[in-house]
Amino acid sequence: ELALIAGEARADVALRRLGAAGVFRLLDGRYRFTGATARWLAALPEGLAWAARRGLDLDPVDLLLLALVGAQPLEVARACLRRLALDGEPLDRILRAREGSGALAAALAAAATPSARARVLRGRSGLDVAWLWLTAEARLRARVEAALEGERRARPALGGEDVVALGVPRGPAVGRVLSEVRDGRLDGAIADRPAEVDYVRSW
Repeated sequence: ELALIAGEARADVALRRLGAAGVFRLLDGRYRFTGATARWLAALPEGLAWAARRGLDLDPVDLLLLALVGAQPLEVARACLRRLALDGEPLDRILRAREGSGALAAALAAAATPSARARVLRGRSGLDVAWLWLTAEARLRARVEAALEGERRARPALGGEDVVALGVPRGPAVGRVLSEVRDGRLDGAIADRPAEVDYVRSW
C-alpha cells in the first residue's frame, strides 16, 4: 500500500492523513507523528520529482519510508521498518541514509569551493542525496543543486585512454588524474581540452 501511495501525484495528502489519524502507531506503539515528519511528507512529491530530474538512482518507497521514520529514535525507526518486513540490505540502506545525513549536511555546509562540495556528494547513493535535499533548508538545498549541476557540467573532455596516451600509467592513477581534472574544471582552473592536456602532462 505504501508503494502504491508513493506512486500517486499527491502522496503527501494520504500519508499526512494517516499520520494525523495515528495509523503509523500500528508499526510501533512508540511512533510519534511529528511536525518534521509532516513537513518532509509535504515535500515528498517535490523531492521525488527533483530526484527524477537529476537522474538519481532511487526507489521512491525508500525516500517515503525515510520521511516516515527519519524523526523517530533509532530503535523506533528500526522497529517500524522491520514491521514492514524490511531486513538485510534494504533495511541497512535506509538506516545508513538516516544516520549519515547529519554528517553529510555538515560536510557540504563546510565545503569552501565548488570542487570540495562536489567531492562531498561524489559517490553517494541517490537515496543519500535525495534525503539530504528533502530535509535541508533552502541554502543547503541550493548547495546540493549547485554541486550536482557543477559535476554534470565539469566532465573532462579527456577519457581514460587519452590520459594513458599522455603518459599516465594504467591503474588507479588514471581515475585520480581524471578526478583532479574535473575538480580543476569545477574551480575554474582548467577551462578546456588543451588545458586538460597541459595539466595531465605536468602531472
